[in-house]
Amino acid sequence: MKTSMQSIVDDARQHHKFIAHSGGKAEQSIRQRVDDERGLWGQVFIDTGISKDAYFQHTGTRPHEIRAKTKKALYFVKGGVGILVPKKPYIGNGIKNPFWMKIAAEKKKVVSFKGHVDHPGFPKDQFLFRAFKRGIPAFVKNMEVAIDRAFRMAGLK
Repeated sequence: MKTSMQSIVDDARQHHKFIAHSGGKAEQSIRQRVDDERGLWGQVFIDTGISKDAYFQHTGTRPHEIRAKTKKALYFVKGGVGILVPKKPYIGNGIKNPFWMKIAAEKKKVVSFKGHVDHPGFPKDQFLFRAFKRGIPAFVKNMEVAIDRAFRMAGLK
């Protein structure tokens, strides 16, 4: 059971359509759990305690507004990814924050700040279901081998 569940996890981690921006946490959040006492059941799931990204990609999201909650603004690099920023680009009295000047110089891209954005939503990518479907033949074979081994060990074959 454990081998079958792990092969489904590996398949789901490799065959998805999303681009992970969480340093691999989205892939790591695809987990498996097996009943160790009897090994009669197994579960493949998305652990949202590790990352919610894979869950949102799997189920899809409706268009929604994203607001800066704990920081002052959302920061975007043209053609890049938005992140929350800890400070305004200016320290005060019109003096630019050296941290933001460094980013602008390194990236050579347009930087913008917004209090909120309208996210278009994600189409669902049901990579777990596809991995399950692809994993059925291997699962059946693993179960046949395990049953055959159990019969041999019991002296019934």
